[in-house]
Order: sequence, then structure tokens, then C-alpha cells
Amino acid sequence: MSPPPAVLLVEADPTQQLIALSMFRHLGIEADVAEDGRAAVERVSARDYDVVFLSERVGGAEIRDAIRVRRSGGLRVVAVTERADSGMTERLRADGFDDAIHKPLSVAALEEVVCVPVAVGLVDAVRAHVRGLLGEDDEDFVAELVEAFDGSARQALATVSAARETGDVDSIAASAHALKGSAANVGLESLTDAWDVVETGARRGEASALDGSLTAAVAETEQALAQFAARAEA
Repeated sequence: MSPPPAVLLVEADPTQQLIALSMFRHLGIEADVAEDGRAAVERVSARDYDVVFLSERVGGAEIRDAIRVRRSGGLRVVAVTERADSGMTERLRADGFDDAIHKPLSVAALEEVVCVPVAVGLVDAVRAHVRGLLGEDDEDFVAELVEAFDGSARQALATVSAARETGDVDSIAASAHALKGSAANVGLESLTDAWDVVETGARRGEASALDGSLTAAVAETEQALAQFAARAEA
């Protein structure tokens, strides 16, 4: 198996950094972060990256060109924009970017850009968790845990969806707590962390609990459910 691509995220907002890094980890990628253009140029000078994701909040063509001067070859620079109109990608490509994606980010969008599959099978992660609990493999127990996760996660996601529509932060916090526990029960550490971020934000009344961090956690949960379902049908 080829190694995952080397990715640099250039993003100033800490919450957006957290969301993107969680999604990259879901794809088996440990991305580096630069908070501004100067740091990005320094990073690119020190390491051969395959893809640089450049937030428009940090800079545009000037920083893109500075990055390319320091490291040419196969490096791709992808614009991360808050604009989602139909001609956005074409305009940014015409402006010299290799590609563009818009916020809120999703695992699927990042996966399409970096062109890598999910690196670690989630069922294998559950198996490893069971092995750690029991000291041996137990496929029946793995199946029971996955089935329990499927039922509880789908129910909690439905509650989250309804609460999001009404702005019920308390309900989101309670559902996030339940989803965090469900993910921990099957050994999905990244998903556990994602829902912990949502729960913490919701209990603090932070807007991110209803925005980016929640979107990321929901997307990652739906990916897990889809992968479990596909494995069951195989």
C-alpha cells in the first residue's frame, strides 16, 4: 500500500483547523498546519508536500505563488473558500489554483481532492478494540457491537437533526454525549473525539456546536454507518 499523501493545511481559524484535521485523520492522513502565509512558505520549504489546502482567509494568489516558488514539481495548491456558487471552482482554476473546495468541509470532498481511500477499515478498528477488551478475537461480539452502534447512532443522529433545526443546544449536547459514548464503545477514537468537541461546544453555548464541528461529526458518523453497512452486505 502506498503511503498517504503529505498534506499542508493553511488555515488561521482554530475551529476550522480542528474540523479539517479530524477529517484528514479519518482518511488516514496526519496533515500539518500553518496559521498564515509566512508559516506556509516555511513549511513548504522544509518538506515535500503533495497538496496544500489554502484558506482564502489566509491569502490568495500571492501566497499560492510564493508556495510554488519554494516547491514546484507535483505540488498542488487547493483553494478553500466560503463561496459555494456554481462557477467558483472554474474561476479559481482559471486564477491558477489546481482545484477548489468550499466550506463547510466534508470528508467526501477532501477525499475526492486528495484521491485516497479511507485508510483504516472501521470494522478492523472494532476488532482491535474487542481484542483489547477480551484478549482474543470474537467475531460474534464484534457484530453485536456494530449492530448496537448502528441502532443508537441512527437514533441520535435523527435527534441531532431535529435539534439543529430548532436551535436546541441542550438536546444537541445530550445527543453528542450519547454518540460519543457509542463511538467509544466500539473503539472509534476519532469519532469519539469529534462528538466530544460538539458536546463541549454545545454546553458552552458556542456557535460551532451548531455549525462546523457538528457538520464534521455528523459526516464522520454517516461515513462509519455506511462502511459498516457495506461490510455487512459484502
